[in-house]
Amino acid sequence: MLNCHLGWGTEEEYALSIGLMPYPVLCRPFKAMLFYESVMPVPMTCHSPKIMHGYLSRPLDGKLHPVVLVPPGAGSQKIYPSDYFPKAGMIYLKIEIHGNDQRLPDDEYNRMRAEKCEGYMCWGMASRDTYYYKDVYAGCARAVDFLCSLPDWDGKNVIVTGGSQGGALSIITAALNEK
Repeated sequence: MLNCHLGWGTEEEYALSIGLMPYPVLCRPFKAMLFYESVMPVPMTCHSPKIMHGYLSRPLDGKLHPVVLVPPGAGSQKIYPSDYFPKAGMIYLKIEIHGNDQRLPDDEYNRMRAEKCEGYMCWGMASRDTYYYKDVYAGCARAVDFLCSLPDWDGKNVIVTGGSQGGALSIITAALNEK
């Protein structure tokens, strides 16, 4: 799986130890669901106590499709499903990396993110073993594995794309996961 060495020595073992364990949760239907087989919030464990939340959107047509992972830009904002990739015939997972439950009401979410995310980019920076992004990098690599485990993946096409921090995470994820 991993073909890049970032100096942790056991990156492959570390990333593979993240089970992700995505599980479906109940949510109200999204307006754009007409185009999907499903739009489903997907919380994924990413080394306790860290959780990455995402929205998985899949086309309705019963065919095999490329997969797309979209990591977030910098900061902590609510994420929402989009019909852009599923309308184009792709399975789409939009993720957030801070463990902020996307189903919370806006005021509660904003309070939580103000408390949890201030200065996160520097957390643990003194050591590669405690750096905040260590779990994020491994979690993004494992999110690709999750997408590639879906029965409607076409077996060959994987896209990782994002802007700002999401662009950096896309490059790192592509380097870490040979799929």
